[in-house]
Amino acid sequence: MPVARIDLLEVCSEEQKARLVRDVEQAISDAITVPVERVKIVLIDQTLMGTGGMDANAH
Repeated sequence: MPVARIDLLEVCSEEQKARLVRDVEQAISDAITVPVERVKIVLIDQTLMGTGGMDANAH
């Protein structure tokens, strides 16, 4: 069973996230010829709080 992890660092709507998951599932299914039902997607939806020692929200 293929598993893909996607880390989102920007805000996306629920519709955009659903479309992303569907499209990635289908792409993996097509690329390695497995049923789409066997593809698992882990979507990590987070906000970037800091990078390189800087507060990302301060920019």
